[in-house]
Amino acid sequence: EAKEKLDVLKMSEAERAEYEKYQWELHQGASMYESHYISGKIDGIKEGEKNKTVKIAEKMLTKQIDIEDIAEITGLSLKEIKIIKNKILLTNKSKTKETE
Repeated sequence: EAKEKLDVLKMSEAERAEYEKYQWELHQGASMYESHYISGKIDGIKEGEKNKTVKIAEKMLTKQIDIEDIAEITGLSLKEIKIIKNKILLTNKSKTKETE
């Protein structure tokens, strides 16, 4: 690192400005990468949590637990639970037709 600083000090003013611009661009690129990486990771965690919540709601629906109770316990909206319930009903109808 000391050698690099010494090399920078030996540069002309124009070369040093170009070098500092290059260093700034590297820093910006690394910051953007890290920001996108963290954002993507957070989104993935949220999506995983949502999927787990939906699976729990599906199990509760198959146990015929009231949708208001499911909404209160899972934090899902009544609309979301009704959509999940309809999906289960459609899946069950398809399975029934396949076995006939």
